Amino acid sequence: GPLCDAEDAEAVLSHPWPRAADFDFGPLAREAEEHRGRVIVGGLWTGIMGDAYRMIGFENFLMYCASEPALIRALVSRLTDVYLELNESIFNLLKGKLDVWFFGNDFGSQQGLLLSKPMWMDFFYPNIRRLCAHVHGHGLKVMMHSCGSIVDIIPELIEAGVDILDPI
Repeated sequence: GPLCDAEDAEAVLSHPWPRAADFDFGPLAREAEEHRGRVIVGGLWTGIMGDAYRMIGFENFLMYCASEPALIRALVSRLTDVYLELNESIFNLLKGKLDVWFFGNDFGSQQGLLLSKPMWMDFFYPNIRRLCAHVHGHGLKVMMHSCGSIVDIIPELIEAGVDILDPI
């Protein structure tokens, strides 16, 4: 990934991240209009965990969760900022046409969380809370997908603002 050589939070923050102006979300308005009268689910996938490990490599991601938590916090927080900006553009464009924001992060394995619950709470809970507050501020419901067994964090997801959990 583009940040596989990152050694600290500064490297993450100085990376040239995408901006809403880099995208044309215009076709989404036409598509939403074509489906008026139906429940419209949309927004960007916002995979803050998957994108984090793709940016620095999965092995680095797992290692840095334990050895460089400030780097992981900066990376996940910066990804959250990017998605807040991008989704804001979509929500403004589709005001009154969008019902549910659907996003996903695969936090679980077959047997439990991929990270310890304290690590998940440190890196992801505050960012999911920020994302959900933003979405609810637009009057939308939040639907989150996760593969694997995430039973240990369902109460925290509800507390953070997730309204619908997929798959259940």
